[in-house]
Amino acid sequence: MSDAVLTVEATDVNSGESDYVHGSDLDTPQAGATAGSYNLVIEGWVFSKSLSVDHVEVLHKERPLALVPLDGNRPDIAAGFPDLEGAEQTGYRAAIGTLALPAEFELVLRAKLENGVRLPLAKLSCKRRRIRSSRESKIQPLMVNTIGRSGSTLLVTLLASHSEVVAFAPWIKDARIATYWMDIFQDLAQPESFLAPFDPPDLEKPHWWLGSQHGSDQLGDPELEQWMGREGIGSLLGMCQERIEEFYAHVAGPGASPRYFVEKFSPYQVLPDLLAETYAGAREVVLVRDFRDILCSVISFNRKRGYEAFGRAESGNDVDYVHQTLAPSAVELVERWRGADQRPHLVRYEDLVHEPREALAALFEHLDVDASEDEIEATLERAASGSGSMDHHRTTTSADASIGRWRNDLPSDVADACHEALGPILAELGYEVPAGAESR
Repeated sequence: MSDAVLTVEATDVNSGESDYVHGSDLDTPQAGATAGSYNLVIEGWVFSKSLSVDHVEVLHKERPLALVPLDGNRPDIAAGFPDLEGAEQTGYRAAIGTLALPAEFELVLRAKLENGVRLPLAKLSCKRRRIRSSRESKIQPLMVNTIGRSGSTLLVTLLASHSEVVAFAPWIKDARIATYWMDIFQDLAQPESFLAPFDPPDLEKPHWWLGSQHGSDQLGDPELEQWMGREGIGSLLGMCQERIEEFYAHVAGPGASPRYFVEKFSPYQVLPDLLAETYAGAREVVLVRDFRDILCSVISFNRKRGYEAFGRAESGNDVDYVHQTLAPSAVELVERWRGADQRPHLVRYEDLVHEPREALAALFEHLDVDASEDEIEATLERAASGSGSMDHHRTTTSADASIGRWRNDLPSDVADACHEALGPILAELGYEVPAGAESR
């Protein structure tokens, strides 16, 4: 297999010599570069005039993927700058595993100087092949993408009550089996992990097999390294999928053959996209709830448990929480609904409560499972039989009482903050907002 797995467009964004940097260049990758594995190798050099370079940062959406020291021997740079002391030790190298990133992504390289100043070096626009395992999967992921206190336990319970769907007791444990194994897959697919056995830094160190922190490891055999970053990763994926599927087969019981297993995900996770790549029949549902009622539920649930959760402890008051945590999460969730490759099916919590049969019929039709009236009635009956176990999750006397509670529960300044930050999104999702709030 020699065709491209990864393609890269590289742009040098450093404008040349500056007050800080004497020179820099990106050697690898060049514009239009391709790779035969899922690993992106980045090599270059940078030399500072008066302040030393602490490290080079590789960032995705401002999140550091690697902090790379200048430990590469570059005699060519020393020869080009014979009067500059230290010019020989100016090289850097990073190997980035791309399977922890979306299929199309952008990376930014920055040099961090010893005084904290950060200087842009390059920008990489990358596209990798979507990964598929050779495993023939008999059960597919059904991903519920949502944020906390949206009624996800109710939805997962209803889904798991369908004869073709399985979940692990959603009213007891919020199981994340697929997240667990796919996170393991992403970690072990990193070059610093699968190359660690060839030069282990310290076998006494816990988790030495996850490798170093800066991602500059290399084997010295490019062909073998490329094979491990391609076929080896495919085999690893099959193993992780097997563990997921065997767990849910065991939960479903002897003789059962469910079409889907269902788990919850958050809109900031890459895993739903990765599962959709690896499972041809994966489906995604985005669950929304009036974000003002979510806020009421967060406040009540935290009071019930006696400590602050759902990010509330990080904000000084409820107005700040709306702007700093709730609104960004809501925006990310709605953008997920708008922008995923296979547009997810939208479910509103209020519809599940007020019109469950209609909501389930539309959902089951989207999932291509039995959507007959008999199956829907059986699903509701099975879900109701376990509803007493959901008391721990509730903060109102009934599901009906949880809808529109914001009108009485939220102080006016907090409600105004919700309308200021979330008015257009609430209106887009069909929720009633004060006149003018939908266009803010």
